[in-house]
Amino acid sequence: QDEIVYTLQARVFAGGDRWAAESLSWFFWLESPSASAFPPGWPALLALGEAVGAGWLVNPLLAGALAPLTLRLVEPLRGRGTAVLAAALVSLSPGVLLLAASRISHTSVLVALLLAAGVLVRDEGGWRRWGASAALGYVVLARPFDAALVGLPMLAVWSWRRQFSVWTLPTLAGVVLLFDNAYVTGDAT
Repeated sequence: QDEIVYTLQARVFAGGDRWAAESLSWFFWLESPSASAFPPGWPALLALGEAVGAGWLVNPLLAGALAPLTLRLVEPLRGRGTAVLAAALVSLSPGVLLLAASRISHTSVLVALLLAAGVLVRDEGGWRRWGASAALGYVVLARPFDAALVGLPMLAVWSWRRQFSVWTLPTLAGVVLLFDNAYVTGDAT
């Protein structure tokens, strides 16, 4: 059901609309207005693939980034050998392979969190820190509870380092999500 609703919402987004013209009868699909009950981040990303008839390819392409991002995150923490092993385990993980074959948001969120964590661990600045901010902003729009459970601790570390600019895009994404919720459901929360 999740994959169907994500795909339907992605197709609505790819068509340039926020909700479907007709009411659909699916679990996790709101009847009035006719829209997905899920946050809009993942369907918006999936819409990029749906717009060119390749929605099925979005998660496999994202899964291809998991090994290099894992390598990049683990190497400064545990050395090259452990990083290569971790990247291999991620590449061969049955769970990762199953998620890569799906149309649900988990792969994209893992990519975004690994990207942000890699920048945090390496204490990188400039455009990379803004990339981490954008990645965490995406997590807010795709899976807000993941953003709260994993993203907020990362943001706390950046705050401890007095690098407050990283909060910009996740905060903006939170505001957008609240307005979107109010627009679609009549209630911001």
